Amino acid sequence: MKLIEAVLAYIAAEEMSGQELPYDLALALVKVKAQTREDFEFHQKCERDLIMKYAAADDNGNIKMASAVAFEFADASLSGEYESKRLELINMYVDDPPKRFGVKAPESIKPGHLEALSLFIAFINKEEL
Repeated sequence: MKLIEAVLAYIAAEEMSGQELPYDLALALVKVKAQTREDFEFHQKCERDLIMKYAAADDNGNIKMASAVAFEFADASLSGEYESKRLELINMYVDDPPKRFGVKAPESIKPGHLEALSLFIAFINKEEL
C-alpha cells in the first residue's frame, strides 16, 4: 500500500467520525484510523520537514505563504526538487495490504470517502447480504 492511500483513508475516517453512524461502520472507521494513524503521523512529520527545508521564512522563523494553501520557496529554482521529494514520499510503499472490513453500505457517502476507504472497507450492498 502506498503512503498516500493510508493518509487519505485516515483523513476520510476522521472526517466521517463526526457523524452518528451504524455500529458496524463506526467500528470499521475506528479500526481504519488505528491501522493508518502511524502512517498519517509519519507523513505529517516528513511533509513538515520538507516544507521547513524548502520554504522561505520571515525574521521570526515563520513560513512565508505565497497563498492560503502554498508556501513561498526560499529558492524558486528548488521547487522541482521539492515536488520530486514530495511525490517520492507519498508514493512510497509502507505496509502489506491492509486488513479489510466488510460492512453494510451506508445510504450515502461522499465519493472521496468511498474511494479513500475502499482499500480498508468492503461496502456490501443490501442485495449481497
